[in-house]
Amino acid sequence: MFNKKDVWEILAEYDYPAKSGLDFRNEFTFIVGVVLSAQARDAFINTQTPALFDVADNAKSMVELGVDGIAGYIQKIGLWRNKANHIFNLSKKILEFLEIKKNGNEKAWYDSFFEKKFIDDDLKLYGDIISKEGLPSFRLGLTQLAGVGRKGANVFLNVIFEAPAFPVDTHVIKVGNRIGLYNTKNPYEIEEYLKENVPHQFVKIASHYLVWHGRHVCLARKPKCGECKLKEICNFAALVP
Repeated sequence: MFNKKDVWEILAEYDYPAKSGLDFRNEFTFIVGVVLSAQARDAFINTQTPALFDVADNAKSMVELGVDGIAGYIQKIGLWRNKANHIFNLSKKILEFLEIKKNGNEKAWYDSFFEKKFIDDDLKLYGDIISKEGLPSFRLGLTQLAGVGRKGANVFLNVIFEAPAFPVDTHVIKVGNRIGLYNTKNPYEIEEYLKENVPHQFVKIASHYLVWHGRHVCLARKPKCGECKLKEICNFAALVP
């Protein structure tokens, strides 16, 4: 049985970018990009967002643009109607967060989540409770935004705050199962595995490594097992003729 810690050392040899594939200008444009990237490729989203961000790179401008205005910039993106609504509504919510911060009520707002007995991990802060741009620095706060689920919140925390959060997407599920890190497709179970088993030096980049490897080598239909540096320790490669 191989030492699973070797996986991260081997993936590091690829020199994959330790960052998201989304282009962004600030925290706000990043969270918008995260919402737009659901069921879409980052590279394609990057071709569609510049025109939108040129006219609305903050919550106030996006609200002023309106749902129809937003939709006009994203109609080539799948689920664009729903996503236009999500972006408009999350922008309104961010303005509410900014008002909370302006009025000095962010601590009381944050403390209110403890009264509902949410798990501590979801309430862990990685920066100011609410940033200058109106984005919360904890998972549960981020999931109050339309279109932002647990995975999206983890992406934001990992990229913007360099938090030890583990976004679990299809690539993370696919690659991890193939190489034998885990035997589950449950995102929560995978997240827990990564949290408990990834060596400290790779905590902030582990998900990025799995995503980039899934995009470039461990492809869904035609994985490049013959040239994969993990093939000697990979369960899946051993089954490929």
